[in-house]
Amino acid sequence: MIKNAFNALGGSARGLLRNWRALFVLNVLYAALLAALYVFFKTGVASVWQLALSALAVLLAPLLFFFLQAALALSSLWLTLLGFVLPLVAVGLWLAVARDGLKATLRGAHRVAARAFAPASVLVYAVGFFVFGLMPYFVLFTRTPVKGAWAEVLLFGLRLALAFVFTLWGWAVTLGALARVTTEPVAVNESAAVEEVPQQA
Repeated sequence: MIKNAFNALGGSARGLLRNWRALFVLNVLYAALLAALYVFFKTGVASVWQLALSALAVLLAPLLFFFLQAALALSSLWLTLLGFVLPLVAVGLWLAVARDGLKATLRGAHRVAARAFAPASVLVYAVGFFVFGLMPYFVLFTRTPVKGAWAEVLLFGLRLALAFVFTLWGWAVTLGALARVTTEPVAVNESAAVEEVPQQA
């Protein structure tokens, strides 16, 4: 199980890095999410066009947030619920809808939710959460003493870039690995499924 989980993470990372066009689009979408959130919160007292831009940002931010699926936690209970339980169920449902369709997923939602807590899925998500959740936190909030204002600005920019990469790429690799781990191969033995009809002479 552990070997399969880490193989799924490695395969997902290789697949993400091989497809540079999809990675570029993913980075652009993530940057658009961050820009929409920035524009929304930056605008204070505004003119009509700034209000329209803010309204557009209000519409874009949740849409982009839905595509990127991030979780934020405030306390240990909320961390467990919002950072682990709900994302695992949401990702399981999301992957099932993409694989089987909405109607089939809704009929078997209880099975999908139970499958989301399979040991391999939990292990993949825990490792992925370390990469896309905890690493960016430590990168951003660890104090590194530097001398000079430009060195500090450069270091802060580097930290933001690393947090961007860890968050986005870590989440994409985790989703890919969860898709590999939760895929149930259909094992149909065609020779046993088809009954031979005796030929009459």
